Amino acid sequence: MAKRKWYEKSYRRTLGDMHIDDWDEKFMSEFEPIKYVELMKTAGVQSAMVYANSHVGCCYWPTKTGHMHLGLKGRDIFGDIGRLCHKEGIDFIAYYSLVYNNWAYDCNTSWRIIDVDGKGSRDKKFNSLISGRYGVCCPNTGYRDFSVAQIEELCQNYEFEGIFFDMLFWPGICYCPACRKRFLDETGENVPEIIDWNAPLWLKFQQKREEWMTEFAELATQTVKRIKPDATVLHNSNPPILFPAY
Repeated sequence: MAKRKWYEKSYRRTLGDMHIDDWDEKFMSEFEPIKYVELMKTAGVQSAMVYANSHVGCCYWPTKTGHMHLGLKGRDIFGDIGRLCHKEGIDFIAYYSLVYNNWAYDCNTSWRIIDVDGKGSRDKKFNSLISGRYGVCCPNTGYRDFSVAQIEELCQNYEFEGIFFDMLFWPGICYCPACRKRFLDETGENVPEIIDWNAPLWLKFQQKREEWMTEFAELATQTVKRIKPDATVLHNSNPPILFPAY
């Protein structure tokens, strides 16, 4: 009889949702993994989703591929929480933010999703939902390889039952050079700059955008499965029908 997956026997779950920057090194400096797991045990938590990074891009483990949260001063709270969870019989589920990553956005200007006017998401005119708060990165750029390296690092160094990839969708229409070139290479046409759902060229571009994001989701999934074949993978996406769980 096949072993039941964690989600088939877990009914009491938790997520500490925390997108905390490190411009002040006091942030996260007093976080106590032991106390955190003790509270989960008291609450009867069976499965804990724990941030490996957040939308601001700071990692909660001593990463060699990205940027570790300065307030942690090198403390591996992600790994500590995972070990403590397993000691208490609590499933450990990793959280990783894709596309939304302030650190990657700020450090690598060529990775940015940009609008038709060349504005990025941290420019005020980009998108009223996220302008100024989060930097969003395009999977058709070098951000793709960066993401794979981070996922590999997590899978190789930590034990977890599953991973949840957040924000895997297009938060805006990207007109970056990489998207323009890929569309031209694949279709022989230039990216349309006017949204017209009655125009065949716009529909072709939209189809490509869906294909590209689906491809990126599959890449993230298969990167996990290559190293951790038994781990579950779930994408928080829009539309969800494009990104199945494994």
